Amino acid sequence: MLKPLLEQITAVQYLSAASASRWRAWWLAAGLLCLAFSARAQQQTIGSTTVPVVSPATSSPYYGPLYRFSATSTTINSRHAYLYTATELGIPTGSTITQLEWVKSDAGVATGNNTFNVWLGNSTSTTLTTGTSWATLTGLATQVYTSTAQQVSGAAGSFWGISPTAGSFTYTGGSLMILTDWALSSSANAPNAIEFVTNPATGLAIGTASTVALTNTTTLSSTTYGGRRPTLRISYTPGSPCTAPPTAGTTVSNISSACNGATANLSLQGASFGSGMTYQWQQSSNGTSYTNITGATAPAYTTNALTATTYFRAVLTCSGQSANSAPVTVTIAAPTYATLPYTQTFEADWIDVCATREVPSNSWRGTASPTDADASWRRDDDGAAGGWSTPTGGVYSPTGSQGAHSARFHSTWATAGTVGTLDLYANLSYNGDKILQFYYINTSGADSLTVHVSTDGGATFGPALLRLNQAATWTRQQLRLTNVISATAVIRFRGRGDFGSTDIGVDDLLLRTDAPCTAPPTAGSAVASLTSGCSGIVTNLSLQGNSVGSGLTYQWQQSSNGTTYTNITGATGETYTSGPLLATTYFRAVVTCSGQSANSAPVTVTIAAPTYAPLPYTQTFEADWIDVCATREVPSNSWRSTPDPTDADASWRRDDDGAAGGWGAVTSGAYTPAGATGSAHSARFHSYLASNNKVGTLDLYINLSQAGDKVLQFDYINTTGVSTTNNDSLTIHVSTDGGVTFGPALLRLGANYTDWSHQLLTLTNTTATTVIRFRGRSDFSLTDMGLDNVDIRSASACFAPASLTVGVVTS
Repeated sequence: MLKPLLEQITAVQYLSAASASRWRAWWLAAGLLCLAFSARAQQQTIGSTTVPVVSPATSSPYYGPLYRFSATSTTINSRHAYLYTATELGIPTGSTITQLEWVKSDAGVATGNNTFNVWLGNSTSTTLTTGTSWATLTGLATQVYTSTAQQVSGAAGSFWGISPTAGSFTYTGGSLMILTDWALSSSANAPNAIEFVTNPATGLAIGTASTVALTNTTTLSSTTYGGRRPTLRISYTPGSPCTAPPTAGTTVSNISSACNGATANLSLQGASFGSGMTYQWQQSSNGTSYTNITGATAPAYTTNALTATTYFRAVLTCSGQSANSAPVTVTIAAPTYATLPYTQTFEADWIDVCATREVPSNSWRGTASPTDADASWRRDDDGAAGGWSTPTGGVYSPTGSQGAHSARFHSTWATAGTVGTLDLYANLSYNGDKILQFYYINTSGADSLTVHVSTDGGATFGPALLRLNQAATWTRQQLRLTNVISATAVIRFRGRGDFGSTDIGVDDLLLRTDAPCTAPPTAGSAVASLTSGCSGIVTNLSLQGNSVGSGLTYQWQQSSNGTTYTNITGATGETYTSGPLLATTYFRAVVTCSGQSANSAPVTVTIAAPTYAPLPYTQTFEADWIDVCATREVPSNSWRSTPDPTDADASWRRDDDGAAGGWGAVTSGAYTPAGATGSAHSARFHSYLASNNKVGTLDLYINLSQAGDKVLQFDYINTTGVSTTNNDSLTIHVSTDGGVTFGPALLRLGANYTDWSHQLLTLTNTTATTVIRFRGRSDFSLTDMGLDNVDIRSASACFAPASLTVGVVTS
């Protein structure tokens, strides 16, 4: 009995030991499985998870991942973009993203079939730019999730999210970009707002929302729907150790071709990942010989500014074994470096290189402000090509220093402080100094132009060599470039906006060496900024096709008949600005080098000369006015009219034809009766709407060579003014030299002439080229000024009775 019992006990003990061994093995396997699962499923949360929220966190529907403001809101479409830096993420390279979740701060729900799409992108960027289009953003990312039956649920404080398609995205280091696209199919699907916990994220979040469907051209902004990110929980599976030898895959770039100065974002496709992998980016100018790029040791790389076509690849190394990625070529639309001497008049149509008609030739590149299209350069008449606001606003006059056109920077509408550049690529490899000359205009404001030089193809620029602000007229500038010897020089014209009143202009550029001139010189052709106009115009003269070099001298000449020329005193520069021209004149320049001279081909400036009226002269202003230098601006060719250059209302027209002068409110300010002594019309100055103190003149050209005094008579009306010390007024001035100079006021008339008043003035001069000026000055008041029945004749002559009235008639 004892033996069987002992055998049973022994058997029980044996079974117990075996069972214990099996249990130990099972627990060991389970523990290893748990450890493996733990290694394969990890999470990282970025942002506050506290609900109710605590500042600086907020509860908001605005910042995504989807927008739903209220049950009645018709804004049912939204898009958001978020950027997370590598430091925030703390995710190892090679990890696979398995889930994205966001913390709800309320219990809002969305039922039914709604659309929700998500993209993920590895990025080397550190900020998101407001105004970026959806097409640009999605071009840098991979779509990892799409649903047309998306619903939203969960209590406040819970996580709601999505799971990307298995294996669809691997994090390769650097920043992570997340894009969300939401479209609620019906407002009834979301009976309340849906809010999430959001956190400050300046420069890391942009978005938009709309009542209509969004497109690829939709842009996202940092205002209203940006600047904050919803709290995010990322689930990921870490990658395994790298395997040697690695697979380097193919190099990809966000751009395949671009303009000089562009940057490219590089990454890898089809490459193996894993812990222990190292990276070294390389570049080449020929696709054969590659060199390492200093500091480019991450899985992705953003290039420096590219100035030439470049090949890129990456060297991946694991456990001492390396592989090269298939390279990518980034083609740069290289400029043509201009040879000296180089001239640019900006007259021809501009061409497309990197944008629409943005440069005058392939030796130029234009770059607008990234935030303001108005801060850019275009030919003066083609701002629309640059997307300018109000292209005709801020234009200067004349639009060219010599010809019809110039390069113009739209500083009038550019946001104050924004910058746009116009770069000239030039071969300055010649020894010796170089001379840069150009004309500049900037009539008002705080906008400015600076000139900089690069000797490395635009990769770096030196400080400003010339700084220009206001210039009331086209002004010639000259800059000597010393110690600049480079075949890849870039001269930068850097415009800075002020949101002011007028734009900046550059014209007639010349870039040359400072080598000695060669005898005999080539004088070229004289050109004028104005080749026709009214008496008194001023024109800027210069040379085209002439030889250049140090030692040249110039003498400008003029002629009344194109045959006999005389020197113009003091006109000894490369250019010349004439005085007021009273008759058609021919101009040429004598160019001299080492005692040998040549005459330029002349230019003719035709003047629409007035006819000097003989005595006696009468003007009633009854007939239709004629076009001479503007639309119906004078009663006959013996008159000339000049408005204020900044205010069209400060001008003269027949009383019923202010529209011809571009007046505002043409019927306002009219006096009554419209003419003196029962006539129907008069000459009228629109002081009612002209800004205070603006001046417009009406000039009578008359031959007063007859001996003896003359008497000027006219009728005048001006019923009201602003005050006793600030009224619109009329003054009479006289010129004896055809309008070149005028004397002081001989008669001054103010306001409170409530009816037509007869005026008389004695003139003593006896010149054949007399000009009598009627000078109107505005007050922006209640009524205009009128002038009628101008009469001038010898003082010894009999005058017709004036301002007669009918008295008592007896039989």
